[in-house]
Amino acid sequence: MTDKSTERVTEGTSEISRGYTKVHLSPMRLMRNNLLGGIAWGFGVVLGGTVIVAILLFLLNILNGVPIIGEFISNVINSVSFYQNVP
Repeated sequence: MTDKSTERVTEGTSEISRGYTKVHLSPMRLMRNNLLGGIAWGFGVVLGGTVIVAILLFLLNILNGVPIIGEFISNVINSVSFYQNVP
């Protein structure tokens, strides 16, 4: 390695060790990337939440056949539907 390349590597490592990083993207491109990342994160949260709720509802539907838990769930469902129909 030449002296100049050694200096560049040394400067780069000292910069990284101090916790500084250079952003080589334009501000508009950086904002666009962050916006798209935020939209993707939000979509993933909604999709994951939907899948988890669907699985829980499916399990509750299966547990309706279990005697003790099924009676409790049936009572809850009946109470909720009764209070929804009360004006």
